[in-house]
Amino acid sequence: MTKEELKQVIEKPHEASLNQITKVPAEELVKIPPEVIAEKLDEAAIVSLDDNAVAAIPQAAVQEKAADVSIFDSTDPGMAKLFSSLKQSTPAAYVGMRAGISVADRSNPLTSKMLMIGLIGEIREGMFEGVRILYEKVPHVSANMDGYNLSLDYSRALLGYAFQMPAPFLFDLVHITPRLGRFDLDVTAPIGTFDDGTPIVHTIKIHRATDIGVAVDTEFARYFYLLRFWAAHEISLSSPGSEYSAAVTGVGVDCYIKGGSFNFFGRKLSPSYLAFFAYESILFKGSKEQNSGSEVALALQVAGLGLTIDLK
Repeated sequence: MTKEELKQVIEKPHEASLNQITKVPAEELVKIPPEVIAEKLDEAAIVSLDDNAVAAIPQAAVQEKAADVSIFDSTDPGMAKLFSSLKQSTPAAYVGMRAGISVADRSNPLTSKMLMIGLIGEIREGMFEGVRILYEKVPHVSANMDGYNLSLDYSRALLGYAFQMPAPFLFDLVHITPRLGRFDLDVTAPIGTFDDGTPIVHTIKIHRATDIGVAVDTEFARYFYLLRFWAAHEISLSSPGSEYSAAVTGVGVDCYIKGGSFNFFGRKLSPSYLAFFAYESILFKGSKEQNSGSEVALALQVAGLGLTIDLK
């Protein structure tokens, strides 16, 4: 590129082609606004570039483009080539913790005190790609209502494997995740009222039950954040000695926002901040052996925050 051509590209970048811009020396390229370069990052222009030219595109311009186009879009060769460096910045795996409170009926003396804590993890690359873990627990909480002692103690642990496929419409990926785990619950709570208004209080205990089910989620991913909508259904098989089995149906949304990065003993770690909402309906059914065929339902609505650490 001659000095005159370089001057023309710097002064009038809107009139220059993407190929011309990628030939501008790095020290001069900073003079061209990233948003101007991002406007030129269309499929045809990118495909026509070699790998060295693509590597010369400023990351700020690539990130600007990523704000509007999925970095996981594998259907367009040009976009896949452009976002290859950004894909490498997404976590190969992450682990994290979250905590939430009940946002349902705050006048309920039991659930209004409830705190749900959880451990989450996922592997997105490598030999174990698709593995997901979830552990959630409601530590023992008790309350008194009209002279009745109420209590709740709940936990479950799930291990799943996510099968991934492209998503339709506005989303980027769909995952179908079979899950297997363990379910424990001990609750004493009102399940209704008698005709005179007296509460019907019932105690349900399920210990070491096998939890089996499936979750489906869809993701909308951009460079700085990931939005995931999900639905799940599990059946907790009755364990020996338990009067009840349970079916858990849930829906929710998780939003991950990327933070900065820091070095920890020579290893680069990147935190992401999590906000989530989950609605879970737990339907209990008495076992035939105990001749308690009635069904009882418990609904939990939880919102909270969390922190995950991305592992490269």
